[in-house]
Amino acid sequence: LQSRQVLDDLRPSVDLDAVYGRPDADWWNRLPPGEPIEDKLRYWRRVIDPFFDVSTGVVSVKVRAFEPADAQAVSAAMLRSAERLVNRLSERAQADKLAYAHQSVVDELAAWKSAEKSLRDFRNQNEVVLPSIQATESTRLDGALRTSESWVRAALDAMRARGISTSSPQAAALQAQLASIETELRRTQTEQTRADPPALLEAARPAESFASVLTAYEGLDVDAKIAAKSYEMAVMAEQRAHDEASQQQIYLDTFVSPAMPERSLYPVRWRMVLQIGFTSVGAWLLGTLLWRGVMDHIE
Repeated sequence: LQSRQVLDDLRPSVDLDAVYGRPDADWWNRLPPGEPIEDKLRYWRRVIDPFFDVSTGVVSVKVRAFEPADAQAVSAAMLRSAERLVNRLSERAQADKLAYAHQSVVDELAAWKSAEKSLRDFRNQNEVVLPSIQATESTRLDGALRTSESWVRAALDAMRARGISTSSPQAAALQAQLASIETELRRTQTEQTRADPPALLEAARPAESFASVLTAYEGLDVDAKIAAKSYEMAVMAEQRAHDEASQQQIYLDTFVSPAMPERSLYPVRWRMVLQIGFTSVGAWLLGTLLWRGVMDHIE
């Protein structure tokens, strides 16, 4: 309220030169016409008296003018200027909050896409879709093969116990079945402990164990899930920011609106008369003393 900015804000609605440079006002207190902005600012600070109460947060402003209507008009214009300032502060805070929320959404979306791309590239590179399901199926197949192996071995042992020759057609069939089961078991165990996908072989890269592939996949999958959750939270935060931006956060509430004064408070004429009278008497006494002192010195 005491800055030069308020003079610029008041210029479109209030002509301060016309208000405070009235020709019918006394020349001692009025604003001289054509004054530079620095002198005009000093004069402005003489006619307004803002006070801020720290304990209550209330700003009180007194405005003086030569006419009651002018004082009310200047007060109302100052109030509108202060309201515009508060609104600009609120809009700036809301804009910064929305920009930060939107940038967070953009960053989290980029992180999510990057995590999904890493997961997709890993699947293509290792020719796996869901390693955890493949591991479960491989374990289940291994169990079934071991059960079949145990059953065939038990059948061979039973044939030997009955004295049936191992070269008999039944024994030969069981032995061939056992060899086939053992071959399949070795292949399954190799897949579980050593993964040799064509992509790795063509790239002349060393074979990776299925366990390491599964561990790497699970790590990438967790990263993708975390990125997706972060993106979801960023979108929700942006929505909350939009909801809050639709509501003004800072308000300037006027407890006492500018009113039309009914009588002048300044100047206090009787006080000015007394001050002028006492000053005149003091000046007369001082002059008299000086005159007598000079005359006595001459005599």
